[in-house]
Amino acid sequence: MTLNFSRITLKNGNGEVGCDIRVPVTVNPETIVEKIKAATTALGLKLEIPEITQPLYYPKDSFLVTTLTEIFCRHFGKDVAPMTTGGGTYAKTMPNTVAFGMAFPGGISKGEHEADEKLDLDELMLATKILAEAMIKLAQ
Repeated sequence: MTLNFSRITLKNGNGEVGCDIRVPVTVNPETIVEKIKAATTALGLKLEIPEITQPLYYPKDSFLVTTLTEIFCRHFGKDVAPMTTGGGTYAKTMPNTVAFGMAFPGGISKGEHEADEKLDLDELMLATKILAEAMIKLAQ
């Protein structure tokens, strides 16, 4: 679980703290909310929760994950375990979807969402082949 104080503002003597909390799939987000409510109430603070996004999880042995992993490993040339992150993803907006991106272990492309992000053209071409095959296979 992670908690990020993403915004702190002071205005007219009032303070506001914005947080981003990433909860593992093994924990009910509402349980965390209740604990935070209890702690903030005890301190005399007001708590507003604009949104709770449910975690996204598919077992490693699901059809979706095994199919994508097999295609990636075959094109990449070696077995690599699927990777998970705590980040937000477009996959949460559609059913039966996982984020499937091209993080090549030991690859040249680096710095996703950072200054000086770069993408190697050979890796881009391999990623394009992998994604095309994955779309064809999953559409069948």
